[in-house]
Amino acid sequence: MARLSSIVLAVLAYSMFAAADTATCGTSTYDTSQFACFDDDFLCPIMGQDINLKCGEACYSVSEFGCSNTTLVPNSQIGPGTLLACADQQFDPLQYVCHDGNFL
Repeated sequence: MARLSSIVLAVLAYSMFAAADTATCGTSTYDTSQFACFDDDFLCPIMGQDINLKCGEACYSVSEFGCSNTTLVPNSQIGPGTLLACADQQFDPLQYVCHDGNFL
């Protein structure tokens, strides 16, 4: 009976994993409800409804940071009128995000 229970649990666990939407990012397979893929090889976590974005070689939450080119800037340093850089453009981080240092 214990062996049958183990087999049933294994089948249930596999079916739950197989039911998840998966994708490939570089050489990694990932659950699309848990991670977002940037530049075809860089994974950032999804925390609840908050998709962390890529900034240089880091992932960040827009509720905590802004991204100026490829440098993270804490939101505590961003106030009204503060402009950050995105490639050769300046932008208001309260209205836009800069993806990977070159795309608003």
